[in-house]
Amino acid sequence: MGHRRDRRPRRSHRWLGQHAKARDTALAAATAYAALPDPQAAPTRLAISRLDAALAHAALGEPDTAVATARTALPAGRPPHAVLRRARQLDGQLRRSHPGTATDAFHEELRTLV
Repeated sequence: MGHRRDRRPRRSHRWLGQHAKARDTALAAATAYAALPDPQAAPTRLAISRLDAALAHAALGEPDTAVATARTALPAGRPPHAVLRRARQLDGQLRRSHPGTATDAFHEELRTLV
């Protein structure tokens, strides 16, 4: 699998406002990473793919689904910097666009990871 090539479409779709395509591409990437013979071979890429899907869900007006998807991406303990950075992007987007109970809870969960 060409990992770099796989990341570009979901980022490009998100930047272009094509959130449904970004979500679908991110979920396809997450499925591919999870299906690797050793799923732990790419845990950061798997987590970032799931967070990209969560960002797309948030942009599509689905904050509860975004939070649920993000929770599957965050490992126990302190996540790698790249995962934490993407989770913070999601947190900011959720807090700006969808303030409320689920997004506030996610914010607090994220704070406990750092």
